[in-house]
Amino acid sequence: KEAYQKWHNERCAALGKVDAVAHPEQAEQLAAEFREKLEHQLDQGQGGCWLRNSEVSAIVENALKHFDGDRYLLGSYVIMPNHVHALVRPAMEHALTDILHSWKSFTAKEANKVLGRTGEFWQDESFDHIVRNEQQLDKIVRYIHENPIQARLTEGQFRVGGGLVGQASSLSGGASETTGDAKTTDISTSNRTGGTPVPQPQKDRKIIRFGLAAIKGVGEIAVESILKAREGGKFKTLSELCERVDTRTVNRKALESLIKSGACDCLGETRATLCAQIDRALGRAAGIAQDKARGQVSMFGMLEEKGAEMPESISKLAEWPQHELLAHEKELLGFYVTGHPLTPFAPILEKYSLHNTTALATLPSRSMTRLGGMIAAVQQGFSKKSNKPYAMLTLEDLHGSVQVLCMNENYDKFRELLVVNKAIFILGEVNTGEDKPKIFPQEIMALEDAPKKFTRQVHLRLHTAHLKPEQLDAALALAQAHPGRCPLFLCLMQPGGAVVFIEANERFAVAPSGALQQAADELFGEETYYAKVDTAAPERQKRAWERKPESNGGEE
Repeated sequence: KEAYQKWHNERCAALGKVDAVAHPEQAEQLAAEFREKLEHQLDQGQGGCWLRNSEVSAIVENALKHFDGDRYLLGSYVIMPNHVHALVRPAMEHALTDILHSWKSFTAKEANKVLGRTGEFWQDESFDHIVRNEQQLDKIVRYIHENPIQARLTEGQFRVGGGLVGQASSLSGGASETTGDAKTTDISTSNRTGGTPVPQPQKDRKIIRFGLAAIKGVGEIAVESILKAREGGKFKTLSELCERVDTRTVNRKALESLIKSGACDCLGETRATLCAQIDRALGRAAGIAQDKARGQVSMFGMLEEKGAEMPESISKLAEWPQHELLAHEKELLGFYVTGHPLTPFAPILEKYSLHNTTALATLPSRSMTRLGGMIAAVQQGFSKKSNKPYAMLTLEDLHGSVQVLCMNENYDKFRELLVVNKAIFILGEVNTGEDKPKIFPQEIMALEDAPKKFTRQVHLRLHTAHLKPEQLDAALALAQAHPGRCPLFLCLMQPGGAVVFIEANERFAVAPSGALQQAADELFGEETYYAKVDTAAPERQKRAWERKPESNGGEE
């Protein structure tokens, strides 16, 4: 405690001397330096180091895993002698603070029993970081797994676990390690504790097999040709691949499917570049095959290097947009490999949806809810009773899918949003009377519009220890740059833990959005922006046949 308090005071004093608005890079560098100082102190073995006790560390590890897949998804973790790092994705209805409290309260009680002591076990403080992209994720996971090495711990003094992120390694290893099924290629995949897949160093990755013949447009004959050619060694370029296979079976269509599904990523080029090279590579391979058939070698061919360079115009093309990459993967494989189109919307889905698709089956029939997702399919038709058009949507979120029936006036009102691959947000009634739940929507909007409609207040959390007048001016400018109708509050966080709320004048009401959140967090640090969300279930609107006819003076 004494070491932590000394560190905390020095950190606050140092940050208070830096103008975070004018020099954000200095503030971030200083914060990083103090993070490293604290980690160094911890790794030196400050404190009682009760977690070195194998029975105590087992209690903590079991607690981390206990609600994995229920209240949260657990990724990589390490239990050090005096601290714990854990990567976790809370479920929608569970707050991180509640998860931490559950871990700490249970393990403190059980660990004290083992140690024969009473009193406080954990520090009150925890240091939470939001993982915003794959680069951060990879960096954090590597740190977690390497932490015992950095601290020079020996086996038995720590516990480490977690998962991997699967990435296709493609043709480069397809035939080198067989498992009884020759028509396969290597795909690195997740080794998880039941939760979130997270990256791990290459040397630790495990391998599963994915059938090349399962890729749409690639037949078994083409796969046989690839495997036979692969016996001569790994493919290094697309041209080499085309020269070594039978291009009568591994034709343009098969090559496109292999490239677009990610099976040729091992060749070290973007998928856009590889697709642009197909015609030239096939043409060159055909010419070489003809010369071999005639027993000839061109004079220029003898002077050429085997891997002649492609023209600059097609040698290094920028990769396709993410949504295009994912669309190809879904079309050819039936699922996404490198990501999910809804990933950028994950914060909105988690914060503003009342339920996800897997939770709908547990609701009473005719319950009202709201949820978001992406339209995976649209089936249109005409009602046999009314002869009016309707649309049956397949709505996918990050958990599953649900059928959405849009008909009558709602079909006319929202038809422009009923487009495949459109991200939408739905308020509607859940029908659970059939085998699978179905939603009857009463309102549909673009997914990115959900924060504007369902945010009750926006808070800017500002730490008074290093708050300066110019930062308040920056907050004012930020509000003016995002005008709207949502009340804005300044949440002043004091060093002693007290919090003061100041409601801004209605002239400074804002429009909640991802752009506002990003701008606030960039100006004042992560987790500055907080949206207080309306969590009440939508009110059911009466359907047309449920409405009572208006009175017309008693006459019929």
